[in-house]
Amino acid sequence: MQTLESVHFTGAGDTASDGDKHLHHKEQGNETGFYKHLGEIIKGYDDVLLFGPTDAKLELHNMLRSDSHFEKIKIETEASERLTPNQLHAFVTRYFQREL
Repeated sequence: MQTLESVHFTGAGDTASDGDKHLHHKEQGNETGFYKHLGEIIKGYDDVLLFGPTDAKLELHNMLRSDSHFEKIKIETEASERLTPNQLHAFVTRYFQREL
């Protein structure tokens, strides 16, 4: 089992100025690049669990599902709160034990 930790890039608010809009587009580009990097890692696995407190897991899941390279990989998403290292280990262990 390999664990990858990530952060979600957040965009600018609804009342974005031109500078904020530029920053938002830059962050979206960084996010897409980061998701592509994760996709390259995920290609080496048969079962993948994406989880966390934000919608980043759903965005990544949708990106992966739109790419035929991932059609044979089981990719699931689960909502979770922020977890300590011990909670993280227990969460992932419980998930994959119930899959057996």
